[in-house]
Amino acid sequence: MNLPLVPLIHAPRTPIAAAMVLVMLAGNAGAAVINVPADQPTVQAAIDAAVNGDVIVIAPGRYVEKIHLKGKAITVRGAMNAEDTILDGGGTPGFVVQIRNGEGPKTIIENLTITGAKGINNANIGSGVYILNTSPTLRRLIIMDNHAGPAYGGGVYIKGGAASLHQVSFTGNSALTGGNVYIESSHATIKESLFMHGNAQNGGGYAVLGGKATLHDSWFESNMANSLGGAIYVAHASLDMKNLTVRDNGKVESCGYYCVTYSPLAGGAIYASGTSGTIRDSVLENNSGAFGGAVYVAGFGSSPHFVNCVIAHNRGGTGAVYCNDSSPKFINSTIFKNTYGGVFTSSSARPTMTNSIIAGHDLPDSAGVDIYGSGKTTVSYSLIQGLAFNETINGPGVFRANPKLDANYVPLPTSPVIDAGNSAAVPSGVTTDVYGRPRFVDDPFTPDTGLGFPVVDLGAVEFQPGGASVICSADIDRSGFVDTDDYDAYIMLYVMGADAADFDNSGFVDTDDLDAFVRAFESGC
Repeated sequence: MNLPLVPLIHAPRTPIAAAMVLVMLAGNAGAAVINVPADQPTVQAAIDAAVNGDVIVIAPGRYVEKIHLKGKAITVRGAMNAEDTILDGGGTPGFVVQIRNGEGPKTIIENLTITGAKGINNANIGSGVYILNTSPTLRRLIIMDNHAGPAYGGGVYIKGGAASLHQVSFTGNSALTGGNVYIESSHATIKESLFMHGNAQNGGGYAVLGGKATLHDSWFESNMANSLGGAIYVAHASLDMKNLTVRDNGKVESCGYYCVTYSPLAGGAIYASGTSGTIRDSVLENNSGAFGGAVYVAGFGSSPHFVNCVIAHNRGGTGAVYCNDSSPKFINSTIFKNTYGGVFTSSSARPTMTNSIIAGHDLPDSAGVDIYGSGKTTVSYSLIQGLAFNETINGPGVFRANPKLDANYVPLPTSPVIDAGNSAAVPSGVTTDVYGRPRFVDDPFTPDTGLGFPVVDLGAVEFQPGGASVICSADIDRSGFVDTDDYDAYIMLYVMGADAADFDNSGFVDTDDLDAFVRAFESGC
């Protein structure tokens, strides 16, 4: 699978970008540049001496201290790459960084590693970065190995405000809820970020309670939760999520013919309760959870929309998607080759499937079952390959067939899903598929069996006639073309040791992968 954009924590490589960095390092016109340790011995001493508009530049090294921004509109910046300048909490209780005195977007923290924090005894809040009712800007950071204990938000704790986090790598943080990140009653935005090896009871990678969950262009890998949401836990919030790749989260143990022990209990990739909004252009693969190997949607009135999503190769005791008293909508999505079935519904669940593919599932001791349970699933203009035990699935445009997809879920030229959808059912503003390629592409060699002109294909991937269906392995950010953003994205995955950096599929990440990527990049695909 191709991957979404992940954070760039290294300095820009182009001459123009490098010049911009030099300008930033010089600071704003009229602002002072305070160098640590040349001008001030510690980072906190530099903050204390700074006034609004100043820029604090920290030389490479490890600084064992905790800092408080004190409401100042200043920039705190590592002089080089994030991995070169480290703020270390020293493993003692307390936050490494506190931002809680009315700071706004002009309070900027960038090019740093933040680590070594420990949760405060008898507190229910996290340890690495603490953001309370403020709206700072955090970018090009590594936030790693912070441990909140029985508190919320191991890497970052955000309550209120509208913080902006851009190109941040979260890895190896732990907490009760929100191992890497916890957000409550906030409009915080996270973009182009990496979530790895987070551990929690709920939401190993990312947890949101209330407010709006805005999460774009990000990657989740190897996060773990014991109860709910291996990668993502969202409750009573509006979703604005797009271009996510959520892979290899949760775990399953004691697998013989039957898999016995799953973590998390519900939602290997995503647990959503009482939610609305949209998850689009996203890939959920190889996740594990007892109830819903990929997705668990709970609660009356919980009706998130999944648009242009691939949900494939996940493992769960009740299939890939578990709908409990909820009404999610799946539009132009591909639910494919998951174990123990595709979609399970409780008695009060009312999911809807439109322009989608539900196929290739298996159950021990039986034929493949795509939709089952005691709820009522409404299906229209969709392909269902296997069995379905629901009373309302025979809607217009529904048929049973082999979808004929390749390894990247692209329809083969003879696939029956080509030009078989209802174009009017595609949400307004959706003009591309999960790979960023055009939607509503007519195949002149396939009869139109759907509605509209041109007729949209079923599933998350639109067939592109004339050989354009080949997915370019070097297009890491799924933009439809290869450029320096793809190079930087791959380097970040490689440096962090992500499984996604295994470019040659050898089973481990080494210099052979880097060489293989560079060859593909230089060839343009």
